[in-house]
Amino acid sequence: MLTNYEAGVVRIMPMRAHLAMDLVLGLALLAAPWVLPRSERRYAAIPMALGGVALLTGLLTQRDAPPELTAEFTPSHELSEAVADPDIARWPPLRNQLE
Repeated sequence: MLTNYEAGVVRIMPMRAHLAMDLVLGLALLAAPWVLPRSERRYAAIPMALGGVALLTGLLTQRDAPPELTAEFTPSHELSEAVADPDIARWPPLRNQLE
């Protein structure tokens, strides 16, 4: 909610900091069997699974916005003609006659 990203509400924290926190939290959850007392280690599978998911999603998340979202879109000449008249895009012989 505080991350400067697409779904951020109050965009305060940079995305790289958010991902670094995700990785640290994932590693801490994966260390659960060594941190928990011996009597509680039977429950260590749940934090380990959550830690694995946190690491996986943190590593697969894009840190930067895709180029098509940051660059201004300029359609090509052919695309602007096709949008103006869809028949031109469907019938190349008609397109050749009009050019």
